Amino acid sequence: MRIDHQSRSLHYFHMYAVRDRIDLSRYEDSTSLPTVTLADIDFNQFFPSTADSATLINNFTTMVARVLVKRVPFFKGFASCVDRHIKHDFDKEMGEKSEVVSTYSSYLVSCILKFKAYMTNKY
Repeated sequence: MRIDHQSRSLHYFHMYAVRDRIDLSRYEDSTSLPTVTLADIDFNQFFPSTADSATLINNFTTMVARVLVKRVPFFKGFASCVDRHIKHDFDKEMGEKSEVVSTYSSYLVSCILKFKAYMTNKY
């Protein structure tokens, strides 16, 4: 670097936002935590149920099968038998095209302000 030839630092980035596709209004968004004692907590609710365990095993089976057909030559012929997508409750909504909104839109500003208010109340 010389006095007549200075280095320039150019930082380019691309920023965008995507509007929520899933309606989360059915979930509680409470900023206050319930007050309970340890005696009131049922610790069994923290462990997976039988249905949860079955779902996990099914999902892990699919993921392991994907790795096997991709990485082990012997299993490559079974690629058409492996599920490409693990089903979940929001398949329909997530299958829709995303709506990209301007980062300067009033929608994004309202989201940021809502997040700021939530974090201020939470912490």
